[in-house]
Amino acid sequence: TIADNMLDHHLGAMNVAALERLTGHSDNVLRFGFTKGERGHHEAQKPLGLMSALIELVTTSGQMVLDPFAGSGSTAVAAKTLGRRYLAVERDETNYNIAKKRLEDAALRAKNT
Repeated sequence: TIADNMLDHHLGAMNVAALERLTGHSDNVLRFGFTKGERGHHEAQKPLGLMSALIELVTTSGQMVLDPFAGSGSTAVAAKTLGRRYLAVERDETNYNIAKKRLEDAALRAKNT
């Protein structure tokens, strides 16, 4: 049940406190934009801030995030940055190479901080 999931994993229902911490408000409209230099990898690319917030709201550290249509890898980059395991699937070689580069760059940034 949702109650069991909340008790066991601290997930499963809307975490209003986390939503307010991540967005500055508790309404159900999420407003995130791209940071400078982040945009332009894929026609359906999502902002890393949005993907990070969604992942943080529904997973805890070490859990697996699955993205079966990885595109440019925003979900995988956000998951990696948050300490989640991830499985990203992308069939387009160009997008795969973009996602791979973004993940390598994220690993370098994490290593240098």
